[in-house]
Amino acid sequence: MLRIVTDGAADMPQGWEQEYDIQVVPINIHFGEQTYLQGVDLSNEDFYRLVDESGKVPKTSQPTPFQFKEFYQRVARAGDTILSIHVTSKLSGTFDSAVAAARELAQQFHLVPFDSGAGSAAIGMMCREARLLDRAGVGVHKIIERLEAIRKNIQIVLTLENLDYARMSG
Repeated sequence: MLRIVTDGAADMPQGWEQEYDIQVVPINIHFGEQTYLQGVDLSNEDFYRLVDESGKVPKTSQPTPFQFKEFYQRVARAGDTILSIHVTSKLSGTFDSAVAAARELAQQFHLVPFDSGAGSAAIGMMCREARLLDRAGVGVHKIIERLEAIRKNIQIVLTLENLDYARMSG
């Protein structure tokens, strides 16, 4: 069975995680001395409430290889293939953590970490595309080829409602 895993840097419309069976390993969010797991201990609404109340943007850190290892073992069964699609390694160590965990679990799973070369909605779209191809009977090697083609052609346009949070983060 193909398991699709991504990280908290992926943005997807509500319901996609369930509809396309996408598992999201949470990133670590550090507000002062307190650490939260994104989407587990701290919702997006709570995150922005804390930012607004404190006037500061928190620090984040990628999941550790140990966190990835535990997550993979929780969402998959021995013999499964795990396609793990992550935020660009140019901005985060998340992909490297996934690779380290994949090495440790090589006897248990066929783990395929993939550097999206992007962030946000692009990762969500890649996860959806991977699941649609899987449901059409396409093997993981062909799915990777398709994701590589998408990665080469991705163009990202950002728009902001306001500059408040950008100012807070410098």
